[in-house]
Amino acid sequence: MGTTTNYALPYPELSDAPNVPAHMGSLAQAVDTRIKATNDAIAALQAAASSGFQNTLVYKSTTQSIPTAAWTAVTFDVEIIDTGSGWAVGNPSQMVLQQTGQFVVTGFCGFAANATGNRGVGLRVNGTTNYIALSNGDAAGSDEWFGNVHFEGRFNSGDYVELVARQTSGANLSTSSVLPRLSARRVL
Repeated sequence: MGTTTNYALPYPELSDAPNVPAHMGSLAQAVDTRIKATNDAIAALQAAASSGFQNTLVYKSTTQSIPTAAWTAVTFDVEIIDTGSGWAVGNPSQMVLQQTGQFVVTGFCGFAANATGNRGVGLRVNGTTNYIALSNGDAAGSDEWFGNVHFEGRFNSGDYVELVARQTSGANLSTSSVLPRLSARRVL
């Protein structure tokens, strides 16, 4: 009998003696073994995800004044969920990733209406200016401007992520009344 390249599933070759029940039995056993291994792997991931993976969501309950032409960390003051001690009042801009693994990090921030300059939001790691995600755009005229950022990647235990905001209106400008938020969720 031959086997498939990727999963080593058996199949009869032209030179094999015809025996449909035996060939079907071999194939069924190989598929059953492969499905069981896949289900076991999925169950292990689900168990790990429900037993201790960090999930943190914070937001800012008031507006924050952002100076012109400077990337500024948004400070947060309300914790919605924090299953891994990722946020603390003592470091209000930092979301600390307490585990090594794959995380999905998202941030949202808006600016009050102002027709001058550009706006931007970003995610930075460990206080560096190497941003892992950026969203930039022109001022929205008489409307508020909103930006979302998203990053999925591997982090080490102790790394911290900050949501940063920047605007170039020529003067300080407040974040929007639709309040900034930051989340991190470990997925692997």
